[in-house]
Amino acid sequence: MRMEKIAELIHNSAQYPDIKECWVMVTFEQTNPHEIIRIKRTADHNSKSTYYINEKLSSYKQVTDLLKEKGVDLDHKRFLILQVSLHIHQENGGV
Repeated sequence: MRMEKIAELIHNSAQYPDIKECWVMVTFEQTNPHEIIRIKRTADHNSKSTYYINEKLSSYKQVTDLLKEKGVDLDHKRFLILQVSLHIHQENGGV
């Protein structure tokens, strides 16, 4: 999802008026050697982002360095969609 300000992603309703932040987590699982990496990004009402790698507070640079090291293409805006599509295609017997 794309918004002008990341804070616009925080749910706001009469039923839940006091939500302070939103977050998204992406989990990467590597099979050989077996490794699970979880990257989490939180955002508050001031649009301040905080990043975590496997629940450890990290910087944006640490996250991007790790993704590049693991071969994730960060140079194209659709990098994750394309790689997820490729992964699904591979699981179904293609590529």
